[in-house]
Amino acid sequence: LEECYKLHVHCRVSVMTDLLHRVVTSSPLTPGSLHSLLLVKISRRSVQLLLSLSNKLKDHLSNVPLIPPKNARCVLRAIVPVMRYDTSLRDAAILIFRKSLFSKNPDCRRIAVYGLTEMMKKFKVGENYSQSSQLSCSQVQVHLMVTDDINEAVCTEILLLLKRGLTQQGSVRSDIYNRLAGILRNNSKLYPMVLQLLEERLLEFTEQDPGILPPVKLGNCIAVLPDQSVLREPAMDLLRATFTCCDLVRPREPDDVMKLDELLESVTVRSAKCDLEDWDLDK
Repeated sequence: LEECYKLHVHCRVSVMTDLLHRVVTSSPLTPGSLHSLLLVKISRRSVQLLLSLSNKLKDHLSNVPLIPPKNARCVLRAIVPVMRYDTSLRDAAILIFRKSLFSKNPDCRRIAVYGLTEMMKKFKVGENYSQSSQLSCSQVQVHLMVTDDINEAVCTEILLLLKRGLTQQGSVRSDIYNRLAGILRNNSKLYPMVLQLLEERLLEFTEQDPGILPPVKLGNCIAVLPDQSVLREPAMDLLRATFTCCDLVRPREPDDVMKLDELLESVTVRSAKCDLEDWDLDK
């Protein structure tokens, strides 16, 4: 298929259409990993071709949260770059991911997180990014032109969705935390909102009084049920994401990470002082 795609221009639409169909309709028992990898490989140099298949992409996109997660990630890696140039595809994707983020199926939620964070990587914000943007915005209006203002609006809307996603189970929260640093590596001007989100989460799940041990509110992180204990908040992933994001921002904007640095230092120092008994693990 790859050789056919390279050598025969008139066959490319058929090859791309066939690959999309094979990946999206593959069974969880027979994941089409080779087709998925090939789709990603040839899509990198075929954005214009994918744009011509916009209607087919929309049809396939609605099925993405339902296919095996590995294949779904490959499809999204192929499709997301096209969304920068096709507003209807972008809006359809955000709607689908919003619904999937609150699906009963945990895999659907995690695929939605992957899709939303991939979009944040691609919708890059330029130097004129407004640092006054806040996550408290109730609604973001997205227009049609591809500009820095539109990219900022799209990313703000997505980050609001991810913030709501942090009410989901621990695995979804973990996915969100683990992908924040990747967002900043690709779209560094989003750092004010990302740091704000991390600060809010740290304040919620850590003790602010420097005399209280342990520094992490384990009661808020773990739900104790009659027959089991369930991790609600992956505090380790939250702390790691905060450390990593601060390391990315600090060389350029040291003043903007000062408060988070103080919070992290306090948590680190108090954790080092804790004995095993301080964590009350037997409870």
